[in-house]
Amino acid sequence: MACITAANAREMAARSHEARRQRQSARENAPELPELDEDYADQRLARVRAQLDRVDQMMMKEADPQKLDRLASAQARLAEQERILDGRPLPGSLKPKQPKPPPRYFGPIES
Repeated sequence: MACITAANAREMAARSHEARRQRQSARENAPELPELDEDYADQRLARVRAQLDRVDQMMMKEADPQKLDRLASAQARLAEQERILDGRPLPGSLKPKQPKPPPRYFGPIES
C-alpha cells in the first residue's frame, strides 16, 4: 500500500506544475489555423447542391434496385454535407429558449 508523505507530495506537485507549464507553452506556440475562406464554402455548397440535383434526376430514371440503393446512399451523404455547409443543426440539438417563470411567493406562514 502506497503511503503519501510530505516528500512525495512535494514531488508530485512539482511534476503537476511542470506538466501544466508545458501544456500552456504548447498552446501558446501552436501554429495558427488558416481562416476559412467564405467564398470557398459558398462554392462548395453550390457544388454539393448541384450534385444533389443530379442524383435526384438519376434516381427518377433508375429502375435497377442495386443502383437505386447506391444513389440513395450517395444522396444521404451529400445531404449531410449540404446540411453541415449550410450551418443547419441536427433536429433536436437546439432547445428553444423559454423564459423562466417568475418565482412564486406564497407569503408568510400563519400558525
